[in-house]
Amino acid sequence: MDPVPESDDSLSAARQGVHPAIVAVLLVVAFALGFWATSAFKQRRARQPIIVAPRDLKLSKLAPPEISVTSMPGEGSLTAYEQRTLTIALDELSDGSSDALNTLEALGMKAVPALTRALASDNSDVRMNAATVLNQIAAGPDTDPNSDEDRERLRPVFQGAGTSAALARLANDPEDQTRQSVAYALGNIGERSAYRTLISMAQDPEPDVRIGVAFALGRLRNPGAVNTLVALLSDDDDSVRASAADALKFFDAPVVKSALSDRLAQESDPDTVERIKAALES
Repeated sequence: MDPVPESDDSLSAARQGVHPAIVAVLLVVAFALGFWATSAFKQRRARQPIIVAPRDLKLSKLAPPEISVTSMPGEGSLTAYEQRTLTIALDELSDGSSDALNTLEALGMKAVPALTRALASDNSDVRMNAATVLNQIAAGPDTDPNSDEDRERLRPVFQGAGTSAALARLANDPEDQTRQSVAYALGNIGERSAYRTLISMAQDPEPDVRIGVAFALGRLRNPGAVNTLVALLSDDDDSVRASAADALKFFDAPVVKSALSDRLAQESDPDTVERIKAALES
């Protein structure tokens, strides 16, 4: 018997081997698997950030500081790199390393909480250097000092860290330079609560401290400081008298003009004379 010839549809299916619907499903599955594999590969290849400590500072044995105060609202807390950098720099405070001091100053407001805690150190060099850097942060760079607006912006950071109160506790520190930095820092921070501390420091035996007090009282512009500044206008040290004159120009009162005029009549130091004249003109 002759074989029965196959239909055209049967021959086509035999040649294709797989139903078209199955082929379509397999293609979709293959595409999905390929997309998943590519994504997974890219994720494995993604680089992680590398934290490198500054080359010019030694590695610290201290644990990272417990920083909980953010630098400024909305700016966020310290990054891992900044925490490591801060720890290293703090470990160098006792040596007065210029690299450490510059690093802390560069960290600016983010270093304020840790520096404030360092003011309570048993090590006099740590206290002195911490007070120095805090003053530098509050004052701003010499080439571009902080404006009144800058100080207003920074003040909440110092208030949150309790910096002025910590500085005030060092008003009688054994180190002259520490007390000097305390006076200047209190003036540059500009917190009104520092007024009484500065008045008490006006009798400090070190002229550089009294110069800082005159500067700071001028910054605070508390009318109650006039009598203290007038007394400093008769100080034995030329620079103290000059600084008192600079500060008195911020106070508009008859007693100030009278005190400046009286001092001008008897002043012998040329620089102080010029600064008294400038205060009178202002």
